[in-house]
Amino acid sequence: GLFAKVGTDGAIQDLTVEGTISSSQTSNAFIGSIAGQVQGGSIVNCISKVRINAATAKKIGGIAGDATGASTFTGCANLGAITASQYGGGIIGGMSGTPNISITNCYNTGAVATSSSNCGGLIGYTTGTVTIQNCYNAETGVRSGTNSGALVGFLNSTSAAKNSYWLGDVTTMGIGNASGGYAGTFTGCTFKTAEELKAIAFLDTLNQNAPEGSRFAAD
Repeated sequence: GLFAKVGTDGAIQDLTVEGTISSSQTSNAFIGSIAGQVQGGSIVNCISKVRINAATAKKIGGIAGDATGASTFTGCANLGAITASQYGGGIIGGMSGTPNISITNCYNTGAVATSSSNCGGLIGYTTGTVTIQNCYNAETGVRSGTNSGALVGFLNSTSAAKNSYWLGDVTTMGIGNASGGYAGTFTGCTFKTAEELKAIAFLDTLNQNAPEGSRFAAD
């Protein structure tokens, strides 16, 4: 990505990137268009239009490949297609350690295609205490393997998804591990049709609790 690591108190704001990233790694590659790893920093109002080709690699995200510490992601969007093996997501691929991470008002429209486990349209894998709020995923990428979800692949027991949505229908699994009994809490989270995602009513729903400076706007 543009930055290898964003450390504690580091901040990246109002940045748009585009292009292509390719990797043939077969282990943790830590690839994200904005940052490979976010370790306690903040990413605000950043947009990725980057295509990431890393079909055999792990920890691949549209914004960040991996996150840990007290990291925050606010008002970010991924529009680029992503291919990965494991721990892949439109915003963040995976997480490390016991972080305390907040993901708010973020969305993904880039197709996330993966061949193995722990992959999601927005977040691949959570650990520690993670709060995902007012976010949505509007793509239908092909994900195989266990813990694959339209919103989050694996949501651990101490994390929560709130008022977040995914493109699909009643058969679409939003939280990949929800049926296994180990998922964290998810409240106000549900599928939306393509028409519902485009409606003004959905925009109003997202903006009810939007942080200042990161409100959603109609195209």
